[in-house]
Amino acid sequence: MKYLKVLVSVVLCIVLVCSLAACNESAAGPRGEKGEQGIRGEQGPQGIQGEKGEDGLTPTVTVSEDGYWVINSIKTNTKALGEDGKNGLNGQDGADGKNGTDGKDGVTPHVGENGNWWIGDFDTGYAMVNDGLEYYPLPDGTYGVACGRAKYMDKIVIPATHSGKAVTRILDYGFSGCTNLLNITIPDSITSICDYAFYKCSNLVSVTICNSAANVGGYAFADCTSLDSVILGNSITGIGDYAFYNCPSLTNIAIPNSVTGIGMMAFKGCSSLASIIIPDSVIDIGDYAFNECIGLKSVTIGNGLRSIGASVFQNCSSLTNIIIGNNVKSIGDSAFEYCTSLTDIIIPDKVTSIGYGSFFGCSSLANVTIGESVTCIEGVAFADCSNLLSIIIPDSVTSIGNSAFGGCLSLADVTFKNVKGWMADETYGDTVKFFSEDDLSNTSTAATCLTSSFRYYAWTRR
Repeated sequence: MKYLKVLVSVVLCIVLVCSLAACNESAAGPRGEKGEQGIRGEQGPQGIQGEKGEDGLTPTVTVSEDGYWVINSIKTNTKALGEDGKNGLNGQDGADGKNGTDGKDGVTPHVGENGNWWIGDFDTGYAMVNDGLEYYPLPDGTYGVACGRAKYMDKIVIPATHSGKAVTRILDYGFSGCTNLLNITIPDSITSICDYAFYKCSNLVSVTICNSAANVGGYAFADCTSLDSVILGNSITGIGDYAFYNCPSLTNIAIPNSVTGIGMMAFKGCSSLASIIIPDSVIDIGDYAFNECIGLKSVTIGNGLRSIGASVFQNCSSLTNIIIGNNVKSIGDSAFEYCTSLTDIIIPDKVTSIGYGSFFGCSSLANVTIGESVTCIEGVAFADCSNLLSIIIPDSVTSIGNSAFGGCLSLADVTFKNVKGWMADETYGDTVKFFSEDDLSNTSTAATCLTSSFRYYAWTRR
């Protein structure tokens, strides 16, 4: 019995040991093989360093949305941003892959041997120097100039040469909006002052234009509200449209004998201009040229002018004295309208037509002499000249427009040099009036017919 108990104990121990061994074997699987290490990427070559730019003022440089250099608003064909490097390959369950190659360096702007700014191998076509001005090469081998980084300076001296070549042109909008500019020195090398050259330089006080300049462009000095002194060179042939428009501080300007044309609205709104002499060389004055020069008191028009354009002196309310050249043939519509201080006017013998409303509202006009070649006095030409006392209608006149003398409340004496064949056609009706010689021979009756009874009629002589 004793041996039986011992045998049972031994069997139980063997079973327990086997069970434990079996448990250990099922819990731990076989060890996996170790993964291979990833290959390290090779380092990309270093980018080439850009050339160092020469000394000078850096232009305004930006980068366009698509990544190209833009210098002073000129887009180049050169990339400004480096390209992204490629991603390295990831190792498979191992070390990191290779580094991507480095991006290429951007290109640094520099000044080339010709004095122009370059971006890489791209010549921008203009140069920069230490005075801050910008210079643009012109087809004739000279340079045009603009303000560039000198925009905020109060005094600018334009040099006669740049890089050994003449500076001949002040470019369109070259100094436009330089609101700090007080004085500008223009060299004798300049032959052209282009459109809008000094537009809205509101603090510019004085300008002397050199003798070599041939023209003053449109709007060249428009809205230069502080400009009080202008000297024009003796080679100027043309003053462009709106050239000195709204320069209310300008008190005097001498137009040289070289000028042949004055553009439309060239001096409109120059309210401090007191007198103007238009030389014999001027053959054309554009419409509204001196309109609203409310301080203008005296005007002399030379013998070269053939016609006075529409509204040229309209609203010159201080004008008291006007001398019209002997070769003027026509006076345009509203040419002297509302010149309320004008008292006397002599219309030369070569004038053939007096335009619509030419002297309308000249309330101080008392004496008018109409030349012997006038054939047409258009509608409302002298209307509302309330101080006009008498008028002589020359034999040459064959038509008088509707209400040409309407509202001339003081006009009591009208003399027709030729009283034969006059008729009046109602403008707003069907009535036709045939005047007898007796009707118009009486100066008082003629005045009543012209200013009142048949005011709204178009008069013609058969």
